[in-house]
Amino acid sequence: MNRAQRVVLASAAAVLGSGLAIAPTAHAATEAPAASYHCTGLKSQYSWQTMADGSSGWTAGFSRTMTAIVGSGSQGSATAEAQCMLVGWHCKPGTVDGIYGANTRSAVVAFQRKNGLADDGVVGPNTWRKLRVAPSFC
Repeated sequence: MNRAQRVVLASAAAVLGSGLAIAPTAHAATEAPAASYHCTGLKSQYSWQTMADGSSGWTAGFSRTMTAIVGSGSQGSATAEAQCMLVGWHCKPGTVDGIYGANTRSAVVAFQRKNGLADDGVVGPNTWRKLRVAPSFC
């Protein structure tokens, strides 16, 4: 364990000892990434499905979320879903590994700019809606 990890653990222990609750950050999806995600980005890979909120849209098969917040520190199936959708729309997020890194952020920002969204690099409800329905390619 490095010094930074020890400081974080010590801080968390101090907060827990004080009786305060620790809330997860808005951007962190805590689900552990799978060993690998297969995403070709080919149209045949995607299917039109009913999403988690009852709307319909495209999915790559890793998640049907319309509300998950995917950004810095995010890992797991929602991140892989966003990465795979970005591959499909030619936005080049790098390796589809379920880990939100610099390449994924750059691809999200490019996608958001191309689709008239706030270019904050965070995949939230507005970005999911564009990823799922009929976006402009990057």
